[in-house]
Amino acid sequence: MGTLYACEGEYDKAIANLEKANELNPDWSDLQVEDIRVDLGRAYSARLRSVEAAAVFRSATKMWPRSARAWVHLGEELAALGRYEEAIAALEKIPQVDPDVAEIWINIGTLYEKAGRHDEAVTAYRQGTGKIDDDAERSRCWTRLAGLLLRLEREDEAFRAFEMAISANPANGEAWGDFGRFHGEGGRGPRAMCCLENAVRLRPFSVDYIYFLGIAYVMCGMADRVGSLVARLKDTAPELCDRLERWSAERDVPASALFRSGACG
Repeated sequence: MGTLYACEGEYDKAIANLEKANELNPDWSDLQVEDIRVDLGRAYSARLRSVEAAAVFRSATKMWPRSARAWVHLGEELAALGRYEEAIAALEKIPQVDPDVAEIWINIGTLYEKAGRHDEAVTAYRQGTGKIDDDAERSRCWTRLAGLLLRLEREDEAFRAFEMAISANPANGEAWGDFGRFHGEGGRGPRAMCCLENAVRLRPFSVDYIYFLGIAYVMCGMADRVGSLVARLKDTAPELCDRLERWSAERDVPASALFRSGACG
């Protein structure tokens, strides 16, 4: 019943029912009781009760140390609490208990980044790119790696990572958009324009990519194309709309500086 309540979004009722089930069956070690523990933790998480959720998931990992999903949920809750080192330790258990969950290397890399352990984040992402079979997820991992390498000013490696991301999944709009911004920062207008046109085609509602495409058009001497982009930004992102319209008329700062400062800069 608690699981049903959780599925219907009635998390307080779910918690009450699942807590009762957990009390009645504290030491059972079959799959049904594992489901109860995990569902209880997820219900706590849905109510933003991360401390209680983490405690439930930690107890689940003790009872079922080879349960990948228990370790995943524990890592997520610890990360939500800002306890990144503990979250990393939890997620690093997963490849040991279930090597098929290769996508977890993306989560591990992200946590290493948040903990400021950038070299280890690079290693984790590279692990993911070599182990993830799904093209879309492998592309996402390459994109994360490329972004980190850029922030570390390792541009040649970042360039290659973006190429690999797009090769793995040409429909990855984020990879096209970030690669376009990378080219824009380097003053390579035509390449920026090409990448950003693909990004906007794949993510037509991304105001950031629309904004950057407008800058790329001006860089390439195609300011006449900016008007249609300004119209698309007018209702959804008026500040970006005004900034793009003003800059395309005045060009008071280099285009590369706009790419570098970002859409929020």
